[in-house]
Formats: sequence, C-alpha cells, structure tokens
Amino acid sequence: MTLLLIRNRQPMTNRTIYEIHQSLVQENIITKQSIRECSTKRGMFEIDYINRKPHYKRILRCRNDNGCPICSYKRDREIFARVSPYVDTLKKYDGDIHLLTFNLRHNPSHTLKDLQEVLHKSVTHFKKTYPYKKYYGTKDRLFSLTQYETSWSQNSGFHYHAHCHIGTTNNVSKEEIESEMKQKWIDVISLHTNDTSMIPNKDYGFDVGVNRDDAWYVERKSLNEKRMEDYFKENHQDLQEIFNNKRRSISKENLEKIVVDYHHSLEDKQPSPTTKKIVNKVISVLKTVYSTCVKRYRVIFQVNKNHHLFQHLQN
Repeated sequence: MTLLLIRNRQPMTNRTIYEIHQSLVQENIITKQSIRECSTKRGMFEIDYINRKPHYKRILRCRNDNGCPICSYKRDREIFARVSPYVDTLKKYDGDIHLLTFNLRHNPSHTLKDLQEVLHKSVTHFKKTYPYKKYYGTKDRLFSLTQYETSWSQNSGFHYHAHCHIGTTNNVSKEEIESEMKQKWIDVISLHTNDTSMIPNKDYGFDVGVNRDDAWYVERKSLNEKRMEDYFKENHQDLQEIFNNKRRSISKENLEKIVVDYHHSLEDKQPSPTTKKIVNKVISVLKTVYSTCVKRYRVIFQVNKNHHLFQHLQN
C-alpha cells in the first residue's frame, strides 16, 4: 500500500523494495506493463532436453534502471559495492571523505521539474568552477559519488537537493572550503534561473562535511534512527487540506491511519469524500515524484584515474 512509502524508516532491503514496487503497481503509479511485471516471473535458467526438464530459476527483470524501483535499487547496490575498495584505499593512505550538500530555496509554487533543471545545471556548472577545482581537482580527488534526492511536504512543497561525496587526499579545513564555495554556489544558481525565490542564502544553500566515515550517505541515514525520525518530522508533519476556508492540520500519525482506513474501506464501502480527497492528494504527489524524478538524475559515481592512489587499486 501507499503507507509503505510514507512510513518506511528501516534500512532498505530486498523485501522492502519489492513491497514498494507492489504498492506503486496497486496504486497505478507505475503504468508501463514491463515495469509492472518486473520480478514477477521466472525465466528458463538452463535446459537439457535429453537428460532433464527445464529449470526455471532466474527472476526476469525489466532492466529499466531509470523507471523501475527494483532495477534501480539493484543498480545502486552495485554502485555502492564499487565504492568500497576506493574508500578503503583512501583511508589506508590518510585520505578523507567530504560531503558537499547543494540546496535550493523552495516553496509550494516551485514545480519539481523546474527545481530539477536548475539544480542539475547548477551542480554540473559548479564542478567546473575555480573553487571546486582548487580543492577537488584531479590532483586531490580520487572519486566522487553524487546522489540527487527529493522530499515533499504540504507546507514547503518539493525539496530537491544533491549530496556529493568526494574522496580526497587534500585535508583542508571545512571553514576554508566554505569561505570560497558558499558565495560561488549562489552565483552559479543565479546564472541558471531568473526566479530569485529559488536562490538560497549563504547559511542554507551550501554545506561541507569533513571526516566522513564512508560514502554511504543514504544507507547511513537510514540506519540512524534519530536522524531518520527528524527527517520524517520535517517532511511529513502537518499535511494540510483546506475545508470551508479553514486550515485543518493533519499529523503524520493521523495521515498513516487515514491511508490504512481508506484501503480497508474500499473492501466494504465507499470512503468518505474527505478521506478520498486527502489520499488522492498523497497519490498525486507520489505520481509526480515517480514520473519526473525516478526517471531522471540518480546516483552518479565517477573515478579519477589520474590520481596517484588509483594505481594502488589497479595493483
């Protein structure tokens, strides 16, 4: 059910991703037939017509990495597995992992598509600027892992942002990097949008985290219960609907209950107009996220083969 997408706070697992896929199919958020049937059938693994019957062991995937939650999850796991040896090598030679976070100012009037366009162009441009090359040039940067994420709330709309983990041998301080990059990030955004309401201030737009343990931002965030609790409070608190020109606040817990009751009521009777309106609002947002976000900018892993530590990995 849709509830799985709202209240999922546990580390992502194979079982969880299959349940999410099933929920998206049940709500008709996934409409393409090949993606709807992904991992629901088994193909012929091997066959010997003389000695044995066919063996049906292989799960058939749609292989649509940009549109299928199962296939995209499998691909991301492969990328994360590739990152591990680079992290180990970097730590062995006293390197460090920095987390760069890129934000835009956002409100309910901003569409997800517009936020995506501005952020993606800005991040791409930012990586070509002098401050970025100064601290994360080919001499110091061993790898980069860029992850684009989307959250949503009724009060602030879509929050599309990017995290970039950089494995570097340049142990410069956080304060020195931010002193040059914060203003540069604002300048870059200004070049890619005429909407001044998207341009953040210095305190909000750009942030650098140093001395990271690894480059597994998404997984670690899921494992940190307090951090995940804060994340859900930020993005799912007070889903509001307007009735009779008055605002009625709906807490996250009540929203979960409404969604569950809605699905149960479908089995016995028609849900109330109020419940149906709220659930349709949630479904509408999920459809927007799926159709315009899942199919686009995802996890990007790049390796700098010119770095002197790359040779140690090859050996």
